[in-house]
Amino acid sequence: MQRRPVKCWSCRGVVATAATDTGLLAPTINQVTTLPLTHRVAHRLARAGLRGSSWTWRVARLIQRPPPLGVVRLPDGTPLIHDPSDWTCRTAYEGTYEREILRLLVDLLDTGDIVVDVGANVGIITVRSASLVGPTGRVIAVEPSPRCIGPLTEVVSGLDHVTVIPAALGDQAGTLELAGWDNPDHRGLASAVPGHRAGLADNWHEGASIQVEQMRLDRLLTDEVGDDTEIALLKIDVEGFEPAVLRGAPGLLASRRVRSVILEVTTTLPVDWAGELLHATACNYDAFAIEETGTIRRRLVLSPVDSDSATARTAQWNLLLRRR
Repeated sequence: MQRRPVKCWSCRGVVATAATDTGLLAPTINQVTTLPLTHRVAHRLARAGLRGSSWTWRVARLIQRPPPLGVVRLPDGTPLIHDPSDWTCRTAYEGTYEREILRLLVDLLDTGDIVVDVGANVGIITVRSASLVGPTGRVIAVEPSPRCIGPLTEVVSGLDHVTVIPAALGDQAGTLELAGWDNPDHRGLASAVPGHRAGLADNWHEGASIQVEQMRLDRLLTDEVGDDTEIALLKIDVEGFEPAVLRGAPGLLASRRVRSVILEVTTTLPVDWAGELLHATACNYDAFAIEETGTIRRRLVLSPVDSDSATARTAQWNLLLRRR
């Protein structure tokens, strides 16, 4: 497929360009469609955590066909790339993708806040955050994968307070090798950890590796928001590369500049860094595992964790640090 330049928009206009392959038919924000009625109902039931939503979706798809590939508007008003062949896009369309985090954002963010979304994928957390902070706020979406940059740019093209940074974050400036970025079934499983295959075994994809730009987090913050502005939320989901991203801004959490942090903890890799992080931040931040519980309806629950319990967990999980 032919590669095309993609513009990355911000409140200051075009900030970068990157060659990318979206895998879609170049949707634009002017072509946004709403979900069919039965799909909206199924999405809302799934987002509410109701058990058995897969059956609701089977019925909905039998009654009404899905919209064509491109940008759709979810029931809450946020835009999404509709691509049923991709796991991330499909589960976001169905209302189950990162459901507990999307619920938590309502409690973490206020109008005018600044959010940094590292590993923005196709913009699901980015656009939800943008709607919560409003036009007086700011969202910086960082994403290095060529398969994600195009769709991400499409869904934020009408949001002037969102900046897309087509790069990876790490502990040094330069370039790094990104593997698995061309996974045909799951575009969000690109990994910068050498030898690491992200996701479950069913999602593994040898694929190709590419060199992408790498920045340090401290430099990114200086360039985009200055050295003193409070960051309401720093979310990092980069398939095991989280500790390298944090090393790129070593004094950030000690300065109490960040109000909340969400980190994915990949347990197929060493997790000592998570325990060390909780020990180092214990004086300033409360730590929780972001989870769901409930038999009939799944509800958000924040389970307190410490350095010992965090490193003892065996399944992949999301960590919340909340400033006291």
